[in-house]
Amino acid sequence: MPPHGRRRVSSLAITLSLFCFFASTASAISAVLGIDLGTEYIKTALVKPGIPLEIVLTKDSKRKETAAVAFKPSKTSSTPNVYPERIYGGDALALSARFPRDVYSNLKPLLAQQYQNNDLVATYHGRFPELGIVESKPRGTVGFSSSSFPWIEDPFSVEELLAMEFKNIKANAVTMAGKGSTIKDAVITIPPFYTAEEKRAVVMAADLAGLRVLSLISDGLAVGLNYATSRIFPTVNEGGKPETHLVYDMGAGSASATVLRFQGKTVKDIGKFNKTVQEVQILGSGWDKSLGGDALNQVIVDDMVAKFANTDRMKALGSEAMQFKQHGRTMAKLWKESERLRQVLSANTETQASFEGLYLNDVNFKYKITRAQFEKLSLKYAAKVRSPITLALESAKLSLSDLESVILHGGAVRTPFVQKELEAIIGSAEMIRTNVNSDEAAVFGAAFKAATLSPSFRVKEIRTGDTPGYASGATWTSDGKERQQKLFTPTSTIGAEKQVAFKILQDFTFSLYQQVPNQAGELIDTPVAQIRTNNMSASVKHLEESFGCVAADMSTKFAIRLSPRDGLPEVVRGSVSCEATEKKGGVVDGMKDLFGFGSKKGNQEPLAENGEDSEAPSLSSESETAAATSSPKESATPDPATSDKKVDDKAKEGKKKTQTIYVDFSSEAAGLPQLSEETLGRVRERLDAFDASDRSRVRREETLNTLEGFTYKARDLLEDEGFIAASTESLRTEIEQKFRDASEWLYGDGADASRDALKERLDELRGLVDPVQKRKDEAARRPNALKSLQEALDQVKVMVDVVKQQQEAQAIADEQASSASLAAESAPSAEKPSGSSVDDFADLDDDTYTTSSTSTSAASTPTAQPYSPADLTSLITTRDEVQSWLDSKSAAQAKLSPSDDPVILASDLEAKSRELNKVVMDLLQRQMKKAPKTPPPPPKKEKGGKKAKGGAKGGKGKPPKSVDIEELFKDMPASEREEIQNAMKGIRKESPVKEEETGKPEAKEKEPEKLVHEELSHPLDKEISTMSTTKRHSLHLDLSNTHNEELPQIAALFLILFDVKAGYTVAWKRSIPGLDIADSVEYKSLPSGLHDVQEDTVYFVDHDEYAGISSFAKGQAEEFERNARMLAVGVLIPLSYGRLGKSWKYADELKSLAKKLVKDPTETELLDDVWQEHQSREGGQPTRPTSVEGSPSALKEKRKRARSSPDGQPHTRNRAVSSASALAPPGQTLSAHHPALSLSTYLDTLGPLVFPLYKAALLRKRILLLGHAPVELACHFAYNISILSTLPSTLHNLLPLSPLPTRLRPLFSVGVHDIPALNTGSRNSAPQETLASEGQAYGWVACTTDRILSTKDHLYDILVTLPSPSSMDPENQTNKAWPRIQGKRAMNIKATQRDARRYRVLRQDLGHYHSSSSRPPSSQQPAVERYIDSPSPDNDSAPLLQLPSLSHLPTDPDPPPPEADQTDILESQSWSALAYNSFMWWASAGEKRTDREEEAEYDSSLLANLDSPHETPSPGMSRGKKGGGGGSEGEGHVGFEMAVIGYFHRLTVLILRTLSDVVDAANDDDDDDDKSRSLGEGSDVARGEVDVVVEVDDMTRMGLDIWSESDRVFVEELVDFYWGRKAVVRGGRVECCGVRVV
Repeated sequence: MPPHGRRRVSSLAITLSLFCFFASTASAISAVLGIDLGTEYIKTALVKPGIPLEIVLTKDSKRKETAAVAFKPSKTSSTPNVYPERIYGGDALALSARFPRDVYSNLKPLLAQQYQNNDLVATYHGRFPELGIVESKPRGTVGFSSSSFPWIEDPFSVEELLAMEFKNIKANAVTMAGKGSTIKDAVITIPPFYTAEEKRAVVMAADLAGLRVLSLISDGLAVGLNYATSRIFPTVNEGGKPETHLVYDMGAGSASATVLRFQGKTVKDIGKFNKTVQEVQILGSGWDKSLGGDALNQVIVDDMVAKFANTDRMKALGSEAMQFKQHGRTMAKLWKESERLRQVLSANTETQASFEGLYLNDVNFKYKITRAQFEKLSLKYAAKVRSPITLALESAKLSLSDLESVILHGGAVRTPFVQKELEAIIGSAEMIRTNVNSDEAAVFGAAFKAATLSPSFRVKEIRTGDTPGYASGATWTSDGKERQQKLFTPTSTIGAEKQVAFKILQDFTFSLYQQVPNQAGELIDTPVAQIRTNNMSASVKHLEESFGCVAADMSTKFAIRLSPRDGLPEVVRGSVSCEATEKKGGVVDGMKDLFGFGSKKGNQEPLAENGEDSEAPSLSSESETAAATSSPKESATPDPATSDKKVDDKAKEGKKKTQTIYVDFSSEAAGLPQLSEETLGRVRERLDAFDASDRSRVRREETLNTLEGFTYKARDLLEDEGFIAASTESLRTEIEQKFRDASEWLYGDGADASRDALKERLDELRGLVDPVQKRKDEAARRPNALKSLQEALDQVKVMVDVVKQQQEAQAIADEQASSASLAAESAPSAEKPSGSSVDDFADLDDDTYTTSSTSTSAASTPTAQPYSPADLTSLITTRDEVQSWLDSKSAAQAKLSPSDDPVILASDLEAKSRELNKVVMDLLQRQMKKAPKTPPPPPKKEKGGKKAKGGAKGGKGKPPKSVDIEELFKDMPASEREEIQNAMKGIRKESPVKEEETGKPEAKEKEPEKLVHEELSHPLDKEISTMSTTKRHSLHLDLSNTHNEELPQIAALFLILFDVKAGYTVAWKRSIPGLDIADSVEYKSLPSGLHDVQEDTVYFVDHDEYAGISSFAKGQAEEFERNARMLAVGVLIPLSYGRLGKSWKYADELKSLAKKLVKDPTETELLDDVWQEHQSREGGQPTRPTSVEGSPSALKEKRKRARSSPDGQPHTRNRAVSSASALAPPGQTLSAHHPALSLSTYLDTLGPLVFPLYKAALLRKRILLLGHAPVELACHFAYNISILSTLPSTLHNLLPLSPLPTRLRPLFSVGVHDIPALNTGSRNSAPQETLASEGQAYGWVACTTDRILSTKDHLYDILVTLPSPSSMDPENQTNKAWPRIQGKRAMNIKATQRDARRYRVLRQDLGHYHSSSSRPPSSQQPAVERYIDSPSPDNDSAPLLQLPSLSHLPTDPDPPPPEADQTDILESQSWSALAYNSFMWWASAGEKRTDREEEAEYDSSLLANLDSPHETPSPGMSRGKKGGGGGSEGEGHVGFEMAVIGYFHRLTVLILRTLSDVVDAANDDDDDDDKSRSLGEGSDVARGEVDVVVEVDDMTRMGLDIWSESDRVFVEELVDFYWGRKAVVRGGRVECCGVRVV
């Protein structure tokens, strides 16, 4: 055996380990479910990687599934082993009036209920009289049998029917999770009063459905858990007081109240750290099983029956009420209608219902009821509302005054009299929480619990404490007497464990029980489990024989706990133990024995002889403190020098030890008899048979639909000209007859035919049609394919001629070169200079731009390598082979008629074309690689002889140069170049000619304020101002120069209606082929909260390819629609038109349609007209301009060319190009409803916060705007953030980041259904290829009204909480509320002091621009000029934001009102800044400072010359005269929106260009030593960890705050993101006489 440490692991062990690893990994990625099991509805939530906490929609796109299953009878129902069709949910309930004996709904109250003498069973049977309720043997519980399927002998148990419903919702969840997902685990909610039998019934149903129950959770705790997910409670360790809330849950079957305690608690974390967790604990609960929605429905049903029996018609028939209640169809209709009536009465004071053909299909009945009548009928139930609260408070030993609030849950709590009773009980309506989702809070809590228990997810740590609801204990027999011990109370925490001692030393049996009240309210000890020990006697005997234990010293203990899975008592472990004296040698001998050395006396014997019996049970020793135990000093290891002597002198003493043997035991459930494995097997087989039958039925229906559609298609085929040409008359006659026979057969015997028979018919018809269809398609494709092949042959012919001419020219050149070589050899050689003179200037570099005449002539015209003869042979051979093949095939095809099968296929022609093209391209590319290139000039040496670093990333060397085809053609004769270009035409797109960088010497460093004007005013501005509209699209702003511009084509048009029961439904839709808008637009078009507004416009993005716009309208409706009708009309437009696809151009038309349709939704002819006029005629893809220089693909190619320029430089610098001046040429205006028209409101709303938000957008972070309805303004804000942070095209060559995110992707309105889309765009993950190609690789900006998204901080980087619409009113400056911007971990983000000053200047200067949507300002002096002309405060303590709002600057003559408190949005001024200001005041002897004025001039220059691109602004230009302000209005006046966009684009250019210069300068090694000394020898720069240093002057030049930590972090992140370099920013400081003062 190998020694320890070198043992070889067997291959079997490795295989098993790998298997376990991959098995655990596979299970770790599976999804989990949270199921809210209700009486009337079942709601499900899914948690899966990529889908965090999402409601599972039904097949009808509803958020909850009706708890019903139906068996639809058919003609073959009585045939053995032919299973009926199963229908679920609302569709099943709709069949209750037709098939009342086969629809099973509201089964939850019947779980584990005894059939005999049970009031619940009697009540259920009274509601559904025709159901065949029977006793299910052997358990005696409720079962169902149906006379529709007599061959099914065993009745359906409630658990089996519930398992079918579970399987249905599991299938819906799998569909939502996506292909390949597995769902096995679930957490299910249960009422607090469920007994052990009912809990086991739920677990059994889930197990039959293939779900493993991770845990059962009580309804109230699930609601509380969801409540805690978005909140943080006081920490009790720090003196905080816990919060106590009560959850009142009233559903269809029962009502319950749960008292919960919420608190934070600091606990031990890993290592030496602590962490704070949230805790939710149940303190008490109460319930009433007879109070619920079904009981209230029964009140209405009884009233309807009484009034129906009192009608003249029924009196004449002599029918009584009892007869009606026993009529299944009548009761099904009444019961279904009673639910609707009760819901309507919750919002209306009266309602009515009409019934046709009631009872004996011969009676019409009209029923009317008011809310007052309903409340009078429900008086006894109103009195029961208080009971659950009272019981819960008594159980928790609390009073109403101890509660913080009452949280409502369940559908029945919306009943008006229930809410009135609750308010009267609580005493205050303010204590009732209405901000909790009363429908879905429990299912979200259950899903969160499932994610917590699953190892696949890491969620917020919230510890829950559930309770069992009933007391429990143990009973056993000892010494002939019955013993009993109570273990847990009804409020004990699930998971708690207790030790129970038994004075029994032989095998015995004991039971665990629950105290459950019977129907009379008496507590009955109901057995839960029976435990039997298996090795107790043997263990006691071993203790006696091996350790000398006596019976009096032995004790038996069992650990019993409340199971974390279901809350039932269970035995965890058992043991028998005794305290015995251990006989051993001294301590040293003991240590030697432990390590195997034995005694030194040499008397040890082999272990086999002295060892213990190998068959003895394994033991576990447990030391206990006793008087006989030695002290720590005595038990310590003695000194080696004296230990042997002590051992020899003292007698060996023993030590008291507790010897423990674990007891083996078995446990089995007690109470109702459990189903045997044989019975469970039969149930599973029946469920599998139902599943197989359903799958077979679906496949048959698919085949039937395909066959039926194929028969209709025949009519069109027989009239198609191409089909007629490709077929003979006799064949068409046969096809027509076959299709006629198939159509008649389908509506006759074929209606009930099997799938095989249907498929046989379909294959027969396809066998006739498919060959003709193939000939037709081939005839259509063949001409183009032949043309392409002929062009390819012509191109090869041209290439052959070019190669021949190249070889002839090369032969002549070689002959001339040979003659010149002979002449050179005969000439005398020149004498070489001396060695000393040669090396005098060896250290000097050659001039980069000058070379000697000899070297110029030698390398002036490099010639390409000639083509080899093999190349020519390959071309000719391939051409001849293809030509021969084409000639033979064409000749054979010419002999055939159109109705014959072709011998030449289009696919073969295309393959031959590809073969020819490949030969030509391979030859060209191979010669390109061989072509010599002009060697680049030697690198220019800088100071100290060091070479500059190359590459934007700071790596050594330069990037490889790509091959430019134009370089190969440069020295060719014109005729040859033209021939090769013609040969390449159609094979490869011509590469654009690359621009060469001009070698202008660098200008001297300019002062910051002067540099701004010179950089932003460039001669190229003139070119930009006159550029075409197509080129101007590179600015990424959708402009419209005329109101007559054609509207973009729409890909889809739809109408969404809100149904009271079904929710959002697509009532009408049209779309282009291949575009499926189902399960998408209905949620995107109607975000949450729209019910509070009358109208709204919603923008969104669908399928990442289409921009959507919908117009919402709300109008009056009938009572059955709850007096309100809500709808939305919308369109989808391809995003290729722009950020929003120019969808706003349809805003007016959609609003008009919505207003008309909200009055009458049936007028869909209006929608048909719009679709016919504007539908896309090209498959949804608009016709694009032939050359769009600003398109993402063009920009990407441009960057690619720039980075691989011929001179080897990393990029081509094109400095000082201002694209902002080209934004709006004369006459350019924004069209109505353009989102950019909201820029004025955007600046008013955010104030100085526009700048930190702009910086976050420039870093391409994920920005989420959280607001209120209406959402149109928030959508506009998302557009504004995207447009203001777009990278102008002048920067694309400066930034090495690839893919370069040229713009922030706007998602506009999003909701919980968009969570998968929100998971994209993170800078920490690889970008999607499609987004990267569109310049949207990283980040996004979106708006939402779903506050649940704000709790999922992993989805976003920046959260902007917008204030309410009223507080955003620009006129409401006194009560103005600012937005709140938060980053990760809820950290507030504020504007810097520099941002505030910049914002003040911006608002002043923008007063001279008028909006595109408003009239130009009048000739009188505007308010802003009066403000500017007034004395400007120079006091640093003056408010920075005391300015009028932008919205009324041009026309408001009144003085500006004061703005809101600015401390919430501005960073406080740092101590360093205050010290600096004080120092500067002292240094200047109190003279007035001008730095703020210079700073303002600097900021104003960003708006200079937007009207006149030819004029260069100067630093002394007055801020009051920018942009044409104060001058006469004329052509070329820039609108307000254009000025704002130009301002931010110029600011972007300024920041990134400055940083580009800094990064380029960092490539020079000359300043490394200086930087290291200036920052300290121990700095990151000195250690080489930082390679870019941003100085104070650089920060000033970018207009950033030199004292702000946030601006420092912003610059460092910016350098890291766009350049991949680590930077350090030097903050502001002052030195005096070489000593740093600040």
